Amino acid sequence: MVKVIFIVSVLTVFSVGLKAQNSEKKSNTPIENVSGDTFRLGQMDGSVLTLAGVGTLPLEYTETIDGYTVVLNKEGIYEYAKQTRNGGLDPSGKKANNPNKRDAKEIKYVSKLTRHLRYQGAKLEEIQTRYTKLNRTLKKEKK
Repeated sequence: MVKVIFIVSVLTVFSVGLKAQNSEKKSNTPIENVSGDTFRLGQMDGSVLTLAGVGTLPLEYTETIDGYTVVLNKEGIYEYAKQTRNGGLDPSGKKANNPNKRDAKEIKYVSKLTRHLRYQGAKLEEIQTRYTKLNRTLKKEKK
């Protein structure tokens, strides 16, 4: 059953990704690989953001090239992350930009942020527990 749910989830994500790519709007797909760990990404609003992928499963993060953790908002735009009370990461309401594209107001805003935000506390435990359970289930199904 878990295997079926996993496969359906993967197919759903894949089909949503295809719809986004086929829409007339810009999509959140890499448009140019800058280096081994960074990539340029076209945002839904037409801007381009250079990001770095950090970490490994189950704890993967996306950061600006100068180390500010970012997350997607509901509109598909990367925003600077803010830490939640349970240790999660939510969009801050402030769109992320490359360092050379930030205006004075945004520079002041990011100067108050903590770089390299990570999941903590209850949220970190939740992610680790879910990943461990999934791995155990998949190993049992392989046998």
